[in-house]
Amino acid sequence: MKTYSKGHFRRNILLALGWNTIEFNQGVAEYAQKANWILNDMMCHNGRIPPHWNGNGIVTHINESDEKALISLIRRARVPVVNLGHYTSSAIDCRVIPNNAMIGASAAHHLLGRGFEHFGFFHVNSRPVVVERMGGFSKSVLAAKKQFFDLNYESKIPASLQNEIQYARMLRWLSSQLRKLPKPVGVMAQYDAEANDVVRACLMSNLRIPEDVAVIGVDNDPVYSTLGLMPLTSVDSNRRLAGYRAAETLDQILDGERWPEKTIRINPGGVVVRASTDLVAVEDIHISKALRFIWKRFKDEITLEDIIKASGISRRALYRRFEKIVGHPINKELMNRRLEHAKELLRGTEKKLQFIADESGFGHAQRLSKAFKHFCGTTPLSYRREHQHSKPEKSIET
Repeated sequence: MKTYSKGHFRRNILLALGWNTIEFNQGVAEYAQKANWILNDMMCHNGRIPPHWNGNGIVTHINESDEKALISLIRRARVPVVNLGHYTSSAIDCRVIPNNAMIGASAAHHLLGRGFEHFGFFHVNSRPVVVERMGGFSKSVLAAKKQFFDLNYESKIPASLQNEIQYARMLRWLSSQLRKLPKPVGVMAQYDAEANDVVRACLMSNLRIPEDVAVIGVDNDPVYSTLGLMPLTSVDSNRRLAGYRAAETLDQILDGERWPEKTIRINPGGVVVRASTDLVAVEDIHISKALRFIWKRFKDEITLEDIIKASGISRRALYRRFEKIVGHPINKELMNRRLEHAKELLRGTEKKLQFIADESGFGHAQRLSKAFKHFCGTTPLSYRREHQHSKPEKSIET
């Protein structure tokens, strides 16, 4: 990171999102503070384009060509622009967008790990972000030889869903579709808002969540995912990191450094599990017992013998049936639980590696580092740096 002496020229940057998305704002603001920018974010609060702004660069969020006011602004400004949305044009120098295929795959793997055989994806449009998410989801489901259903309401929309009549019509349609699906079924929605629509449609049909329909959204929005009708499992799309990376990229462009890639993809931060998927959708009672034991006790120093004992069947029967139903061996399930928890701690805390190893069931920092290198292809320190660009880069390897 560059440093600035007192009185150094300060870049004047406009954050032109058109609305207030707190995670984007936080990520951009964290980089702006380090780079000593003058950051104008009033547009995020009042939605109005500053009439006389004259600065050095813009971080924006444009998804569609019909966002004419923002597009007109960036063309008139004639300064470097980094876009947090999918729209691209000659006025856009770089896009920093989610790895939507990986987001979809993460949701599928979460539901697959819980033993589901049937899967649905609910969406109300076919924008690139939605197509990519559904593609990653369906590809993972079909690769596991499971059943996939496209719950597409787009062709049924004669008017905006903001219309209360149309919204009620959509819920009735979705409720009807969910009743027809084989149960239990895991359903992903394009965003957390639509995931809450799935929850409402289930309640209309007296479908149990998660026993009949498990629901997962995207963005881990603090309102939709925790304050809705039910605590909602969600894929963290890493919007804070995206904001930070967009600001960092804009600074590189302004410095005349090596030109960044035209599109930078931000990998998801993991799946945040809540009540809407918190079950084992496995009919085999012995495999269900084994999974629940692993999920509950993975932080402890459990062995394969402990898992076999908890399942209530022989070693040979458990090994054979577990891999057939879950899709991978028992030891991989245990390792996955431990690594996912370690990743969560690396992303969300500054705890030392030994603490994370203890909390994740590895026991020793070296054992965690070895597992990370083998299964993730990187080190815990590198993973933390990748997912905490806005955090101090201090060593956790010892």
